Parts: sequence; structure tokens; C-alpha cells
Amino acid sequence: MKAKKYVIGGILVVLLCAAGYWCWRTFMSDSYLDVLPSRPKALAAVDLSVLSADAGVEVEDVGKILPAEWVTARSGIDWSQKIYVFVSAKEYVGLLLPVKDAGELEDFFRSRAEKGFCTQPEERFGCHWSVVDGKWLAGFDGKALLMMGPGLAADMDRLRQEMVGCFRQKRQVSGASTALFADVNRNQAAVSVAVQLDLLPSLYDSAVKMSLPEHADLSDVSLLADLHFTEKGLRMDAELHSANAAVVRYYEQLFRSTGTIDGQLAGYVPEDALFWACAHVNGEELLRYLRRNPALRTFLMGLNLGVDADLMIRSIDGDVAFMQESPVMNGKNFLLTAQLKNTDFLSEADYWEKSAAANGAMAFRNFGNDRFFISYGDIRFYFGVKGKTLYVTPSEELGEAACRAATDVMSPWTDRMKEGPLFVWVNLRRLKEMAAVSGMMQDMDSDGLQKGLDLFDDLVLCVSDSNRITLEMRTQGGRNVLKELLKEWKQSN
Repeated sequence: MKAKKYVIGGILVVLLCAAGYWCWRTFMSDSYLDVLPSRPKALAAVDLSVLSADAGVEVEDVGKILPAEWVTARSGIDWSQKIYVFVSAKEYVGLLLPVKDAGELEDFFRSRAEKGFCTQPEERFGCHWSVVDGKWLAGFDGKALLMMGPGLAADMDRLRQEMVGCFRQKRQVSGASTALFADVNRNQAAVSVAVQLDLLPSLYDSAVKMSLPEHADLSDVSLLADLHFTEKGLRMDAELHSANAAVVRYYEQLFRSTGTIDGQLAGYVPEDALFWACAHVNGEELLRYLRRNPALRTFLMGLNLGVDADLMIRSIDGDVAFMQESPVMNGKNFLLTAQLKNTDFLSEADYWEKSAAANGAMAFRNFGNDRFFISYGDIRFYFGVKGKTLYVTPSEELGEAACRAATDVMSPWTDRMKEGPLFVWVNLRRLKEMAAVSGMMQDMDSDGLQKGLDLFDDLVLCVSDSNRITLEMRTQGGRNVLKELLKEWKQSN
């Protein structure tokens, strides 16, 4: 009996020790993750081991594309663990890395300081500190290297105080206890990102808000994305999440109103096109969606003064495609095509002509063979029907060419586009010809950006259900992205 009590007592002691160890690991652990700033607005996790496995290269080789040869040098960093990149609650951009040898890391910073890369590290508040490139503050101890910025010289003391708090905080108040942290660690990927959409630059606010229901805010939606380096390019698998039930219902209803792309319009994409997007829609549902946006609703009202645009849209049932021919964004080189369930609206052609004549401010022409032209103020376009396909374009040349010459531009993506209701293709070679893109590269004086774009032929976006998006970039000739970057790095160093 006594022996039995001893056994039970021993088991209880073991369980208590295990529970104590778990609590220590959870709340008092000495991990680099404890240093992650609390309440990050955006977070990314980089796993070099997965990155190298995806691309078929060694981890040591991946490190060669990082600044200053940190992996190959005796840097004191533990590259076997994940690297975290974040935007803090005060919108500082930061980097968190695990330290395996603080003395080696200090020597590394001193060697870099001699080359002007940073200031000599100094010890304060139990950590070593160095200013990198004049605007980034790096702090490290025996478990973590934390770098945050950018900031002016006058901001460094205030930023240091914030970072000291990160080194002293416990796990339960760190960024490692947040939903974003759980999100970026939910899958095994080379790079995982979690961000709320309200962090997007204001430049994109209006465009993104158009895809949200009325009264919804960008902060209601978060984007979770996993980036994979493949042997022939890049792939990003993304999900849109929202705690707002209205947003979830909106996207689910929108998805249910669509079907799967059948790809018939994909056979007429010009080889030098810049952009092509295709969606499978029902005209009735599309019209309701367009009327929810004030600007589009006003545009439709203007069109209906001369032609029954509503009847045209209701006739759509199948794929709808939008093609931008040229990098010159002048509103005159696009083509819209749509599959029709009927062509009943063509019987209104005589009425359109009479309506335009009575209006006075509108011009209308009937070229015969179901081909027309209409203009009203700044709005002018050619439209017509070929077989069971509607076309609309401001260019007479594009209108004549619509659905005429078959091409195989989309053939590599035919199977992918048929997986869901939305597909977008971008010709990256022509994208570089756009004034905005070339100007940006000149302003950044970035050979790296130019050479990075040169690696890729095209980019595609596929939507498979109400909240899942896949983005792919295909390299020219099936080249390996990381291997090409490593080759470029070796040539420039």
C-alpha cells in the first residue's frame, strides 16, 4: 500500500514539474520570440530552410543574397530559426533574429563599423546598441537581435527606450502572443505574411474599398499570405479573413453569384497585350454589383440615356474579359468582351439612333452587321456583337480585331484559369514600358528592381473561392529565381 502511495506521489511530482516547465516556457521563457514588439500591425516570418528546399539550393547559399554576407560571416546569428519582419504599433519597420553567440555578433558589428556600415556597438540597459546606415537602430543581447527604424538621429533615444521595453517584456505581452503571430506560423512556407488592409498606402484605399460592402472598413479585413519559391518562379497563396460578418457574407454571396471560367475568350489575347482579366459572371448579378458603387452607378445612368446598357448587361451569362493593349494609360486602348445568353438588345438599335438624334448632345452610328459607335461628352466607344460575344472598346481597330485572330498566349494558364471565377494575367515585359514603372525604377535608382523584373515573363492571379487567392510569377525560360539571384550577387561582389 505504501509503495502504491509512493508511485502516485512520484507521478504527481513529475506532472507538477512538467506543468511548471510548461508555464516557464510559456510565460518566462528566455526565447528571442519574447522580444517581438507587442501588437504588430503587420508580421512576416521567413524560414530559410524551407526557402532553400523550395528552390533546390543550400541554406548557406540562400544567405549569400542577404546584406553583408551575414550567413557566411561569423555573425553570431542562428540562421536555423525563423526571421521575423514586422510593422510595429507605432509603424516602425523592424527585424527580429535569434542570437546564438552574442560575443561573435558584437565582433561582427565592430568589423562592419570599421567599414562604415554602422556605429561601434555600445553597451547600455543590458544590451549592445548600434546605429545602422544612420537611420536604423540595432539592439542585441544573448537571445535576440532587434532592428527598428527608420528614424532621424534625434529619434534614436526614444526608439531605444521602446526597444528596451521589448527586451524586458514577458511572452504573454509580446507580439508572439498575438493572432498575427499564430497566422504566420500556421503553415510551413518560405515566407508567411499577415497584415491588416488599413496598413496599405492611401494610394490604394479607394480601389480596395470598391471591393468591400457599404459601411465596411479596411481594418475589417486582414490578408494572410504564404510565399513559395519554386523551380520556375514564385507562388503566393493568400487568404482574406474578416471578423466582420457583413464582409464575410458579402464575399460569399459574390462568389455564389459567379461560375467557373470556361476559357473561350482566352484564345484571342494579343501577344503584345499588357493586361488581361477574365471572370465568369451572371449579368443580373453583375448589374446589382455595379450599382452598389456610386461612380459606376452614375456612369451607367449616363449610358442609359442613349442605349439600354442595363439590358445589355443582363444579357451577359458566361466569361467577361478585359484586355489592356498598351502600357500607355490613356483610356483608349482597352477591349471588353463578354459571352451572351441572348442578343435581344440588338432589336433596340433603331431606338438608340432616334434617342441620340433627339438628345442632341449624343452621337450614334450604326455600321451594320451588329456594329455600332456612340459618344456622349468624354464617353466614346465602339461596341457590337460577333456570334454570341459582345465587345466594347474606345478603339475602332480593337473593335474590328475582337474575337478574330486566335493566339496561344494564354495556353500555359488554361487549366489554372478554369479552377475558379476570376483570373488576371499581366505581361511583365510590357509592364516595364509603363511610364509610372520606369519612372519609379529611375527614382529608386535600383538596378536590383530592374534585374528582378527582368527574370520574369508574366504574373497571374487566380481566385479559387470566396477568400482564397493565388499569385504566380513565371520566370523566362523556366529559370530558378534564387539561383539567378545568387548568380547576380556573385557577379556584383
